[in-house]
Amino acid sequence: MDDRNVVLDEPIAKGLRYTEEVKEHEGWSPQRRCCLWKDGEPRPVSDLELLSIRFRFGATALAVEGVGGVQTQLHHQRKGYMRILMSRALDSARTRVCAAFLFGTPDLYPRWGFATCAPKSRVKLQIADFSDLTAIATVRCASIEDLPSILPSIVQVYNRAHRSRPWTLEREPTWNHLSKAKVWEPGSEVYVHEDHGSVAAYAFVRGHSPRDGHRNMVVDELGAVDPEAAAVMLRSLASICWVAKREQFTVLEPIDSPAGVAARRLRCEVTTQYFVDSDCMGVILDRGTLVAGLETELQRRASRAGVDARRSANAIALLRSGHLVPDDGELLRLMVGYEAAGDGTGESAERETLLGAWFPGGGSPALPIPYAHRLDYY
Repeated sequence: MDDRNVVLDEPIAKGLRYTEEVKEHEGWSPQRRCCLWKDGEPRPVSDLELLSIRFRFGATALAVEGVGGVQTQLHHQRKGYMRILMSRALDSARTRVCAAFLFGTPDLYPRWGFATCAPKSRVKLQIADFSDLTAIATVRCASIEDLPSILPSIVQVYNRAHRSRPWTLEREPTWNHLSKAKVWEPGSEVYVHEDHGSVAAYAFVRGHSPRDGHRNMVVDELGAVDPEAAAVMLRSLASICWVAKREQFTVLEPIDSPAGVAARRLRCEVTTQYFVDSDCMGVILDRGTLVAGLETELQRRASRAGVDARRSANAIALLRSGHLVPDDGELLRLMVGYEAAGDGTGESAERETLLGAWFPGGGSPALPIPYAHRLDYY
C-alpha cells in the first residue's frame, strides 16, 4: 500500500483497523479504496471502492458516490467483516455526499437502507422486419486508434440524449468504460454514424460470446442526437447481423430514448423489468443536503402545476425534515421516477397536487424513465 495516498487509518474494533486510500482510476473520477484489516493478516480481510460520480435527478445532477468491488476473502467470510466495513465506508461517504448507489444482489444491501430505484429495459429487433439491409456509408466501425479522438464527441451525444434522465451518470469527456476483451468475452466494438463531420449516433456492440446465443447480437448502448439518427444506426446494425447470419439483435436502452423511439417504430419487442430489492440500488445518506440540491427542480415542477413558491417552499421544508414522505427509500424512488406519488395518501388536496407535480413517475411528459446504462455499472 502506498502511504502517500492513504487519507485515513484508524482502529475500528479490537484487532481491526479501517483505511481509505485515494487513487485515480482510468475512465472514472477519483476513487477511494476502503479496507478492513485484521492484525497479523498481510491483506485486507474485506475491501470495497467508492467512486466519485455525478448522477442525474430530473433536470439537475448531484455529486454522489458509487459502491463497487465489494468483497471478503473466502476464508474470512461469514464473520461480520463486510457488515463492519460497509457501515464505516458509508459513514465516510456521508461526510462528502448526500447519496450512494450500487448494483447489488437481493436480500443483502437493504440492511443498509439501499432501495431499488431504476428499472432495466431493452428492445429486441428482428432482422426480417428491415426492408433495406444495404450498407450505409455514413456508419463505420471505429478503430482503437480512433477512440481518443471520437469518445469526447460520443460523450457529448450521450449527455445530450440523457440530460434530464434520472439515474444516469453525467459523463466526463475522458469517460471510457468500454468492455475489455476477456477469455470468454470479446471487448466492445464501437460504431459511429457521422453527419457533416460530427457524430450523430453511436453504438457499443458487445463482442459476441457464447452466452448471447448464435441468433442474437447485443448492443450495450446506442446513443443518438434524435430518433432519425438512431434509425440509421439500427438499420446499419441490422445489416451487420444479416451478413453474420444472425436473426435478431437486442439494444439495452430505455424505451423513451432516441434509440427506443426509433426501435418502436420498427415493430420491436420491448421488455422492462422493475425489481423489488436488487440490481440498481441507492441510499440517501443526508436527506437535508439531498433535498437542498433538488430544491430548484422541485420549485420548477411546482410552478408548472400552479403551486405558488411560498407554499412549495413550506412543503420542501417538510420534505427535508421528514414530515413529508418520511421513508428515505420511498423518497429516493419517487425522486428518480421509479414510482409516482399516488392518490389517497391522506394529505390535503393541495399537498397531493404538489406531490403529484414533484413526483410524476418515470415515463410521464415531465420526467423520463429512470435508467442505469450497463457500461456505467461499478
